Amino acid sequence: MNESLKSLTVKPEVPLELGSGDRLLNSAELAGFELFGNLKKQVSVEKFPGAIVLRQFHKGDVICRQGEAGNSGFYITHYEDAAKVVGAGLLEKTFPVETPMAAAILLENTRRVAATGGWFKKLNPFRKRPTRSETQSPEFIANDGPVDIDYKTRKGLMFAGDVFGEMSCMTLAPRSATVVAEQDCFVIEFLRSIFDQLQKDAGYREKVDAAYRERVLNGHLKRLKVFKGVDDELLDSMAQHATLHVYEPGDIICNQSSHSDSVFIVRSGVVQVVQGANTGLHPDLIDWPGLCKKLITGSHLDGVPVEKGPNQNNDPTSGGKSNKPSAADSLAAAKGGATPAGLDAKEKPSAADILAAAKGAGAKPSAADILAAAKGGARPAESDAKEKPSAADILAAAKGGAEKAMRSVSRTVAKTTPTPMGEIWNILTPQQQALVKTTASGDDSSQTRHLLADAFNEVLNRRDFLLGSAMGEICKRPEHMDLVQNYPDGMGGLKKAWSPLQVRMANYLALHAVFNEEVPPSKHHNGPMQILGYLSRGECLGEMGVIDSAPRTATCLAYDHASEGTGIRAGRVELVRIEAAAFTTILASSPLLQQRAAELIAERRAELEMDSIEFITSAWDTTPDFRDQGLVQGQNLLLIDLDTCTRCGDCVEACVSTHDDGYSRLFLDGPRFDRFLVPSACRQCFNPSCMIGCPVGSIQRGDDGQIIIEDWCIGCALCERQCPYDSIQMHDVGWLMEQSPDWEFSTASAAGKNWKNGGKGGQWKKTLSPFKWSIDFQQDLVELASEHWKPGSPDVTEAIVFRRRFSILPEDTVNAAVASMTVVSESLQPRVWLNGVEIMLSQDARQAKRGIFEASMEASELLKQKTNWLAVSVDVGEDAESSTVADQSVVLSLRLDPIHAAGVITHATTEGVALPVVEVPTERAVVCDMCHSLGSQGPACVSHCPHDAAMRVNASQFFATTFSKK
Repeated sequence: MNESLKSLTVKPEVPLELGSGDRLLNSAELAGFELFGNLKKQVSVEKFPGAIVLRQFHKGDVICRQGEAGNSGFYITHYEDAAKVVGAGLLEKTFPVETPMAAAILLENTRRVAATGGWFKKLNPFRKRPTRSETQSPEFIANDGPVDIDYKTRKGLMFAGDVFGEMSCMTLAPRSATVVAEQDCFVIEFLRSIFDQLQKDAGYREKVDAAYRERVLNGHLKRLKVFKGVDDELLDSMAQHATLHVYEPGDIICNQSSHSDSVFIVRSGVVQVVQGANTGLHPDLIDWPGLCKKLITGSHLDGVPVEKGPNQNNDPTSGGKSNKPSAADSLAAAKGGATPAGLDAKEKPSAADILAAAKGAGAKPSAADILAAAKGGARPAESDAKEKPSAADILAAAKGGAEKAMRSVSRTVAKTTPTPMGEIWNILTPQQQALVKTTASGDDSSQTRHLLADAFNEVLNRRDFLLGSAMGEICKRPEHMDLVQNYPDGMGGLKKAWSPLQVRMANYLALHAVFNEEVPPSKHHNGPMQILGYLSRGECLGEMGVIDSAPRTATCLAYDHASEGTGIRAGRVELVRIEAAAFTTILASSPLLQQRAAELIAERRAELEMDSIEFITSAWDTTPDFRDQGLVQGQNLLLIDLDTCTRCGDCVEACVSTHDDGYSRLFLDGPRFDRFLVPSACRQCFNPSCMIGCPVGSIQRGDDGQIIIEDWCIGCALCERQCPYDSIQMHDVGWLMEQSPDWEFSTASAAGKNWKNGGKGGQWKKTLSPFKWSIDFQQDLVELASEHWKPGSPDVTEAIVFRRRFSILPEDTVNAAVASMTVVSESLQPRVWLNGVEIMLSQDARQAKRGIFEASMEASELLKQKTNWLAVSVDVGEDAESSTVADQSVVLSLRLDPIHAAGVITHATTEGVALPVVEVPTERAVVCDMCHSLGSQGPACVSHCPHDAAMRVNASQFFATTFSKK
């Protein structure tokens, strides 16, 4: 190892198994592969030792197996790239680019049939399932890779340069197919920490998108019944109009009752389909002339229209409070017209644009030049040139008015009492205001209606819509308070905590309250909002609305794992979008497609009429409690039947005794659903958000779907924060923790002899660390040495001493040759001894401000395998006779942690690049693994319940059966 290399703090190594011919890669070697070499930012390899491996496979070798738990992705390398690392002599063959290198194979016993009857049939769990004779087999089956699998051959071919296993890498879902090497090949396997860095690169995303368009999109289009069996050339023309879009968790994809302007295909992620939340304005279902007239009338105060002074610009983020015009207004005024249609209010024109508009010049001016040109005069004197004019000055000069006049208008408007419609008017852009005026005058064309619908639907998405004083009064009405009382933080959660759907529903209710007859009430208030189901890769939504020119019949959301308002970040949803105009144009080009579309419209209308009542009466799982508690996620949900539970606690005791670490995975606290308690225990989620983002990939799925946290967990607590159901707990893993029992403390005069090594003499009090200066602690010192300590005095007149006995396992000193100690004493100077040997403490300037001290020591030399004594003395500085300690300041907090030596994998990864320093994990995540190690016995919490009150169930199946019996 080159000692001159810079040290690098690395994560605990990941034990990806290394087979014959496999090798670890460092950053320089990785950059030699096409995929990683083309990234704008180099992937950090050394920071995550063992997270990326180059594997060699021979023809017929299995790369991954269908159904196995997966936590990694794969990249099929080009032979010439691999030759740079392994040596050309080891590469016996080369293959043309078009040669398949691997094949994804779907095994017969897990055959999947794609939904071909439209999403409405798929989502209704109470509809009789069609027989195989009633359905048509799909051509392709969705797969976690760059190609889907051919339904007949059960095979999908992959080539050099392809990446597969993305969904397993991102969500730790089981492998969707068995991948077998078609030729001798080299494959790079990588964990989530590496894949996250790939995902941030625009070039990588373009490559993946291009592969999707070329190989997969047509197969997804063929799943639409209207395109079943059509010519590939027609699908190719449709694919040319497809655009790719990414939605963050909770984002609204489309709104019920809004205009069907697009067809969507799910490329990755999960889409939640909700009915009964019609928060969109459809262009053909609103009396736009009446609404516009009411808006204009309601925006007048005492016959004077609300004007847009400089304190009421159209910047959507300003909320009407800024005292400056937007940059777009300045440019428009300088040109002598309104804000141009192509310039959004948020866009900032350059100084050159403003000057050019004002006097026709193209040079980049100074601020003084802009003002002079706008006023139509020469450049001011040099002394004046240094002054920077305000945006208001520029706008006033460009419009030919004086700054004082504009301020006068501002004062006039500010004194006017706002109205709800006035605040709505001020949110609209000048173009939208002009559209409202023309519509109020009688223009009710289709194009105008669509533009107005788009404008008001944009307003409904704004979080600042309800922040105005007038709209705030609307929010105080009982019907509005009833809606938002269960939202995160009530009205206080509007700015950040509410989900996009909650924002939109609250805004829609307020808009209905303002316009009444012109804006129909949301159906959500006539019955419960119903979750119809979930759509995943390859499934489509919105096609029937486009074909039938009908409003959306449901709201679709990027599924956020029932974590609204928690700040939890789940996986993104990627969709392919085809605009309605392109979709209908393709349909119109073929008489066969037109006929098929007409048949589907008739079928869909019949479905809606037949199933609307059935959904309302039987969809028990769409109740707010079932939705908000995330019970749909529970594939192995723990329930306690409170009618039979005697509160004996045997389930908790069984959980603790089953695990060697003594930590409970079960806490009898949680929400209730009907007669059942839903405890805070892992529910083996369908789409576990706890797994997203683990920097070292230590949280994984087991072979039976159980969640497992491996022993290389670094204690970052990301999984604990992301679990919406409090099912993961963090536990301290140090040799001595900050909060630790069995500490003894005394004073220097009362401690006795040999106190540093556990001497039995002296007077000691035993308690829990850490220690803070308080009345009780000071009184204990008085009791120990009344001749040195005065009741109620904050002065420290002698040293306070602490000690603790502890033991460690023999193997701990072997695996961790070095120990790290952190001491905190905010007001006093500490000294520390371990088994009688003083430990040298150090601190930098930043630590000194917080009273933090650190030390490292040779654990194998100082620590004993049976009994160790740690002793601490805190006292005033050498130059002081006494010191006053502030109330509640830390007197002593101490932790001792093992520092594990860098292993073989870490050294191999960082060799020649950096000196590895392994990060010290102080906590480790703990989660229920369904007592997987117990085998057929099953979860101990269930098997040890003497009253059969505890049960593990599949939530959807269990509740459907339970409640159908009532």
